[in-house]
Amino acid sequence: MTMPRRAPSRPSMLLLTALLAAGGLSACTGSEPPAPPQATRTTDDAAANDSLYRCLMDKGFAVTRGEAGAIEFKDPEDAQADTYSAARADCLRGLESDGTVVVQGSDSLRTEYAAMSRLHACLTARGLGMEPWPTEAVFVEKDGAFNVLSATEQLTLEQAQTLCPDEVTALGGL
Repeated sequence: MTMPRRAPSRPSMLLLTALLAAGGLSACTGSEPPAPPQATRTTDDAAANDSLYRCLMDKGFAVTRGEAGAIEFKDPEDAQADTYSAARADCLRGLESDGTVVVQGSDSLRTEYAAMSRLHACLTARGLGMEPWPTEAVFVEKDGAFNVLSATEQLTLEQAQTLCPDEVTALGGL
């Protein structure tokens, strides 16, 4: 069983937040100087993926790195799926507690699921052989650990953008 994994955080969200904050600060025109912005901790996707990769390797799983650094665990006989899921959840809890990854709430996961589902449906409608897509409940329960680009043939984000530009653009806003 192939279980591609997505990155634990979204750089597009960080960029959007930074742009909105900068725009909001530039719009303030009072006589008093604006309060200094509060520092927020941002996460580095590459560092988070590397930490998760090392943690899973330390727990004995032969994970590999896929396209764009995604962590993949291949278990053709589905013999370790439950053990892997538990180990991954344990690793993520550790990374959340030390601030390496940001926790995503269920409302955010539902929004992400809806956008990813639209992209999955679009790609399927365009004739691509896509891997089965989970239900919303499973997606939220597994913390969104699904790759919407999992197809029977290799599929890149650029190819998906060409086939389903509106759906890919909608994902960029998450």
